[in-house]
Amino acid sequence: MRFRKAARTACRYRGSLLLDELEWYARALKAARARDQERERSNCSAQRLIAAQP
Repeated sequence: MRFRKAARTACRYRGSLLLDELEWYARALKAARARDQERERSNCSAQRLIAAQP
């Protein structure tokens, strides 16, 4: 029980830091996803161009 209370206090203390970390991670994830989509899009158009060639 004492441990749980200590953990909760530590969690509250680290809360803002953890939130910053999570926000950074979410931003990085979003950027990576956008990069992947862009790569997929350019890949797709390149494949279409190759397929269109006689």
